Amino acid sequence: RHFPPIITARMAPTLTYFSSRGKSETIRLVLAQAQADYTEVAVGSWNPAGQPEAFLKVRESGELDFGALPMWKEDDGFTLVQSVAILRYVARKYGLYGSDEKEGALIDSLYDGIIDYNMAGRAVITSSNDQEKKIQARDEFMAGAQLKWLGFFSSFITKHGKNGYAVGNKMSYADLALYQVLESGVDNQVLSFLEFPVLKQHKEFIQSH
Repeated sequence: RHFPPIITARMAPTLTYFSSRGKSETIRLVLAQAQADYTEVAVGSWNPAGQPEAFLKVRESGELDFGALPMWKEDDGFTLVQSVAILRYVARKYGLYGSDEKEGALIDSLYDGIIDYNMAGRAVITSSNDQEKKIQARDEFMAGAQLKWLGFFSSFITKHGKNGYAVGNKMSYADLALYQVLESGVDNQVLSFLEFPVLKQHKEFIQSH
């Protein structure tokens, strides 16, 4: 007598993070673009003065190799932490990492530049508790370092991209990361496309795809 094989339903991967965009937003964009099946687990709001109980529970479980979120976990027990490692893993897994190793390296290069740009912007936010000094630092950033980095991004896309994409001829995680940066800058009224039509076109193209 023959019995049909037993098929065990696979559990969707989980992405665990705080109830905010933070370090998980680009990961979410990649998963949404790939239409990936996953479950998001929110552990509450980040608060340096008192961490949410759900986060403390995850940390005490020993699953967080470096004691911090986000965390990606698959049904076979594979667990990954560190936001950039997760981002690059899911980008490879779901085909958002270029057409070959060289394109993948260029995509990584662009994303590393985005990290540097974000760090420069974050330094402005944390530069002073004095509101007037913070505004002055923001204005100096917008007139100096921001223009430099936007110029870098514009030149990179022109040099390495095709048909609206930043690298090669297909969507990558770096496209989504750059879109996130540009969208956030526009939303917070700290970014203008006046001198960078290539970036404006890129943002609109990625938004429509």
